[in-house]
Amino acid sequence: MLLVMGIIFFLSHQPGDTLHLPSIPGIDKISHMFAYGLLALTVLWFFGSAQPAGLLTIALKTVLVCLLYGMTDEFHQSYSLSGGQCL
Repeated sequence: MLLVMGIIFFLSHQPGDTLHLPSIPGIDKISHMFAYGLLALTVLWFFGSAQPAGLLTIALKTVLVCLLYGMTDEFHQSYSLSGGQCL
């Protein structure tokens, strides 16, 4: 889980013109979906193996972790792209 979070953090810190994605319509959305889907799978695995809980509890924790991480990553992107000044 932490490795996937680190990879997302690293990639989101790169300027958009340095990432060479194929010229497929919507590839940026597809790559986001893949990255956060992988994050969700690792979070599900973490919560599923770390503690016995109901499926609904694990699903809610997974959604919450991914949502909070996505929000912090958006903040990180806005801060790093503004030249060090918080928006």
